Amino acid sequence: MLNQKIERLIQENNLGNEIKSIEKVTGGLSHRMYKVETDKGIYAVKELNSGVMKREKAYSNFVFSEKVTDIAKENGISAIGALKLNNDIMVKIDDSYFMVFEWLEGKILKAEEITDKHCEIIGKTLAQIQFFLRQFILIIIQTFYKYLLIHRKSGYYSEMGVSQIKMYYYL
Repeated sequence: MLNQKIERLIQENNLGNEIKSIEKVTGGLSHRMYKVETDKGIYAVKELNSGVMKREKAYSNFVFSEKVTDIAKENGISAIGALKLNNDIMVKIDDSYFMVFEWLEGKILKAEEITDKHCEIIGKTLAQIQFFLRQFILIIIQTFYKYLLIHRKSGYYSEMGVSQIKMYYYL
């Protein structure tokens, strides 16, 4: 049943004419991941947890996550986003939802295999993310503050609300 859904996903989204292999990838907590090799490429196919997808905001949360991924990539942070298939990050096949990513070969390291170089790479990436998030949050606060100032002139917001925003703006 699952293989049939993955076959439809691949064929209907022009990811290949022939599936060479489907391999379950271990390690996920909520969702199931598969390595799917076709005649056109190798993909990571994520089958989203049906319980998660029943939540009202599930789809918008995934969309937001992908937007953050896109912004991170634009700012030089190494990130892997879902492929856009028919202008969407998610595909519904029958009662299942899928996301597709380019396959990235990797290896899970045991604690004793981790070197100083690995720690340096992770540290640099975390520093990039922290810098990016500070800039991103500052832009949001500045935009919100300008919005409040515009509406304050019309009397829409109270002075107390604006001064609270000013306090957060200077933090």
